[in-house]
Amino acid sequence: MARVMKGVSFNLSDPIDVKTLEFSMKSGNFSKFVKRLLEKEMTKEMPIQLEQIIVKQIDLPTQSTEKKGPNPKNFI
Repeated sequence: MARVMKGVSFNLSDPIDVKTLEFSMKSGNFSKFVKRLLEKEMTKEMPIQLEQIIVKQIDLPTQSTEKKGPNPKNFI
């Protein structure tokens, strides 16, 4: 199985980095914790992407103005 590993460094002289490290270690599984944070960030972008797709669909010209479906005269 192929894997890609990325390292994360924490500066122990920086109080914010120390707090971040301590918080992340509480999760028990650092790798999974980071992946879930990344996933949350990715889903924040989805509404923008979906909105752009919807706008593109709305701007498309209509193909036909004819009404489709059964003729009501045939139902007596």
